[in-house]
Amino acid sequence: MIKNKNISFLLNVISSAFLILSGGSIFFVFNRNIFTLILFLSVLCLFFFHKKQLNKKVFQTFLLSISLFSFLIFVNYIFSTNEQSIKKYFFLLFSFFISSFYLLHYLRYKKKEDYLIYIYMVLKIIMFHSLINFLLFFVLPSSSLKLLSSDLLINNYQCKTFGNLFFYLDRNIIEVAGIKFCRNQGLFWEPGVLQIYLNLLFFIEAFLLKRSKYILLLTSFALLFCYSSTGLVLLVLQLLFYLKSNLRRNLLLVPLIFILTIPIVQITNLNVKDKISGEGFNSTLKRNIDLVQPFLLALDHPFTGVGLDDQMYVKEKDKYEIQNENAYEGSFGRGTSNSVTFIFAILGFPTALIFLFFIFNHNFIDNRLLFNIILLLSLASEPIIFKPFCLIFLASGMYSFLSKFVRNNKL
Repeated sequence: MIKNKNISFLLNVISSAFLILSGGSIFFVFNRNIFTLILFLSVLCLFFFHKKQLNKKVFQTFLLSISLFSFLIFVNYIFSTNEQSIKKYFFLLFSFFISSFYLLHYLRYKKKEDYLIYIYMVLKIIMFHSLINFLLFFVLPSSSLKLLSSDLLINNYQCKTFGNLFFYLDRNIIEVAGIKFCRNQGLFWEPGVLQIYLNLLFFIEAFLLKRSKYILLLTSFALLFCYSSTGLVLLVLQLLFYLKSNLRRNLLLVPLIFILTIPIVQITNLNVKDKISGEGFNSTLKRNIDLVQPFLLALDHPFTGVGLDDQMYVKEKDKYEIQNENAYEGSFGRGTSNSVTFIFAILGFPTALIFLFFIFNHNFIDNRLLFNIILLLSLASEPIIFKPFCLIFLASGMYSFLSKFVRNNKL
């Protein structure tokens, strides 16, 4: 019995770890196919190891979700205005299948806290690793770092690594208030991706599990070291919500939260000013382009978009010239950082709106108002919407919607 519990625990942690890492980690950048296969096998083992029977209607809803997603993707492939790579569609279907299977397993749990604990554990490991990653930059000699490159992304991705566990980008080395440091990216391809999972950890700890104030403090430091505008804004937002929720419950905690919030707000203000009028202004312009270009593309292809092929997307996107030369030069020949406008461009308005409806009507995590704000801003700042981790929310929304019809025997 104890042995079975240990195996179950291990499978839960491994599958949760690979699921989170699928959402933008360095490992998936350099070895996407291998790690996706490992993720699939771990989820499969997890599902079949537990012998608890699934409710018939739950399984019917699962099959309906897979069928609906497949139908929408198939329609996009057939009616897309450009020639598409069938591999892109099969890989997306495979990713959705993995996410749905993961969700199907966790529907066996009566309480969400029972499965969130595994995601929470993995996120804590990611947070601790990111702190070590940040501090190592100050002591590692440059000769100890090895250059890695991959052409799996649209742009040739390059970063430096120490032991294939700690990663640094030259462009992330900045100086703030006279202190030179490397913006922390942890295990992910850039700091903007790491901040998503750190903010998720802060959210789960502050509003759901509520286990340790030290985790909140350490996560706040880790987010500061990312020096990501979106990450800092989300941290301030969560601190304000947290302050409000603790205002009457624990008055002694309020001054501590307030003292912690002041320097975070100041650093956030410094970061935002830099993006508006400082050296980071080009970054802001590129994000504005990522907001406008895909939407213009969607207006020209409103029903089925330009299809899932990212190479075709880049080719079509670059037809829309932007007047600012510096920003346009930086955005030319690359994908987009905005997942929300991206899906309108590749899927068209009908399917994109359906997907967004399901994503933000998920039932995977409680306190949906605040969490959906975090999810929206994260998706609008990074191209992660079709990663297996994010597809969990799409699968959950589909399941919640279709289950109403299955329960009433309307399907």
